[in-house]
Amino acid sequence: MIRLAETKDIDSILILLKEVLDVHYNIRPDIFKKDEIKYNRNELEKRLLEEDNKIFVYEEDNKVLGYCFTEIIKVPSRMVQNKILYIDDLCVSKDAHNLGIGTKLLDYVKEYAKSISCYEITLCAWDGNTTALEFYKKKGFKTKYTELELILK
Repeated sequence: MIRLAETKDIDSILILLKEVLDVHYNIRPDIFKKDEIKYNRNELEKRLLEEDNKIFVYEEDNKVLGYCFTEIIKVPSRMVQNKILYIDDLCVSKDAHNLGIGTKLLDYVKEYAKSISCYEITLCAWDGNTTALEFYKKKGFKTKYTELELILK
């Protein structure tokens, strides 16, 4: 079942956030701190109350196996004012990979985005996170723009 996250889900979400951190830390230890997840308990509690930022969870047998953080993006005034749903984070527990949960979450979020009249869904994936990049490309996502870096160390 997919539903909006509730306060009771925070412990499970924190565990999944740690899994995401581990993936990102292994790709870019020069950027990610090994023990600092993206959101702490207080930040999650606040986020659950935000109108434009939704967290959806996939729950099975009373266990949260995945989540999808979404945000409504404000478009700069110089651009066409299309409503955009940004996927801030999508995670499926490493113990539940390849069960179709990521697809179900993404399909649910696509329907949600349509229901609130979004023009598009956008997201970012780190270069080197081949599992995520392949998943999103398989689901029809295409590169919108490329952000480049020059490390000066």
